[in-house]
Amino acid sequence: MERIAEGRTAEIFAWKKGQVLKLFYPATNNALHEYEMGRLVVASGVNAPRVIDRIEVDGRDGIIYERVDGVTMLDALRERVWRVGTLARQFAERHVAMHTHTVPKLPALKDRLARKINDADLLDDNLRSRVLALLDTLPDGDTVCHGDFHPGNVMLTANGAAVIDWIDAARGDSLADVARTCVLMAAKSEGTVVELLRGMFRRAYLRRYNALCHVDRSRLAQWQVVVAAGRLSEGIDDENAGLRRMVREGLNA
Repeated sequence: MERIAEGRTAEIFAWKKGQVLKLFYPATNNALHEYEMGRLVVASGVNAPRVIDRIEVDGRDGIIYERVDGVTMLDALRERVWRVGTLARQFAERHVAMHTHTVPKLPALKDRLARKINDADLLDDNLRSRVLALLDTLPDGDTVCHGDFHPGNVMLTANGAAVIDWIDAARGDSLADVARTCVLMAAKSEGTVVELLRGMFRRAYLRRYNALCHVDRSRLAQWQVVVAAGRLSEGIDDENAGLRRMVREGLNA
């Protein structure tokens, strides 16, 4: 099989015509969950690759998806940095469109965040209890939330932007999903130029999102504290310092 991409949890291979196979590593096998989430999301009308089947190859679980030809928005940004504003606005438009959908059978985002916060060993008991108390005050919501919406998970195709990698899909407050995106683009330090571009992208994204769907900045800031605390459970070592800073400063603001 021809391998065409790889990530932290799986490899992507060319499969039959118009199809790709996502083959999970044994240690990160969430194939059944991702299969179920993907089918629910596609059925809701969100522009995402169609989920075709689950199979096993050489003892590894996999999912067959509709093949989406194009480049990720992240790769497009790397190749044409001068398009940062245009791409950020398109990114926001896709996110707003996603948040017009509801899927009652998706898991509750607040429940997932509570579990992640409780699993975050880098939070001391005081910070954990304060974050959980804050989470309790935030709205449940019922919109489709991607849970990992960043430029690497948006494919630019001839038929528009398609969103991939729905393993973290949930139903919740749309601003929780926006907060996750903001946290992902702010926690990691990669050097002055990269941080500058990421900051430009994030600001342009938020401006466009707000223009299309008013953003309550106070609620967004609260969600960022909660999401950053949950992110600490994911073992992303080079983000931990930034995430802890977000939590402390956000709670004290």
